[in-house]
Amino acid sequence: MRAYEAMIVLAPTLDEAALEAAIERFSGVITNQGGELTHVDRWGRRRLAYEIEGHRDAFYVLISFQAEPGSTAELERVLRISDGVLRFVVVIQVATKRVVPEPATAPAAEASAEEVAPESATPANPESAVEAPASTPAG
Repeated sequence: MRAYEAMIVLAPTLDEAALEAAIERFSGVITNQGGELTHVDRWGRRRLAYEIEGHRDAFYVLISFQAEPGSTAELERVLRISDGVLRFVVVIQVATKRVVPEPATAPAAEASAEEVAPESATPANPESAVEAPASTPAG
């Protein structure tokens, strides 16, 4: 199974009961196709970036779910024909590897336990360790 997300933008003219019924319908389509709901996040009414079908606001709903590849076709079909759906997108969640930065300095306990060599013994730049040949007198 793959992890998917569906972002659905619903018309602001829907009342609370119609909004809940639409979310239940979409959730039911996912489970009927053998999928498993992970999370339903109701973002609520938000301002749109641009006017869609004469609406300046809309209800946003984010549904996270697990499903087999190809089973999202039925969900997309239902979303296309449903009244009140202004926009939607169904995408695969991509697992990203999060890089944890290393601490900039070592803890004080470790620093005191280690012996630090004097700087004059080991140059910071290895190229500067090579000595230039002595100049020979012109003769």
